[in-house]
Amino acid sequence: MERCTRIIDYTSGLTRDQVFTDSMRFDGVLHNFHVIGEAVKALPEAVRSQYPDIPWKDIAGMRDFIAHAYFMLDLDILWQGIEKDVPQLRARVREILARSGSDEGSHT
Repeated sequence: MERCTRIIDYTSGLTRDQVFTDSMRFDGVLHNFHVIGEAVKALPEAVRSQYPDIPWKDIAGMRDFIAHAYFMLDLDILWQGIEKDVPQLRARVREILARSGSDEGSHT
């Protein structure tokens, strides 16, 4: 959840162009997407299967694409992730953690 919050904080109130042309901000966003994807890959299948509404495969795929196809990034997809997907993921993780009474995994 922390990594989602960082992406939101790094981009809040900014336009797409402001985010993508600020190299330090852009690098920070990409790094946090990468960490989120790594965290998802480390989750046991039993945990992922409990929450089929979360697009685990897409999240891990975003990480792979950032890591291996950096120069072919689709900025439209990345912006959708920033604007829509990350806030939804953070909200969903908060719900799960609140129900479980735990903050385990809050670094996602």
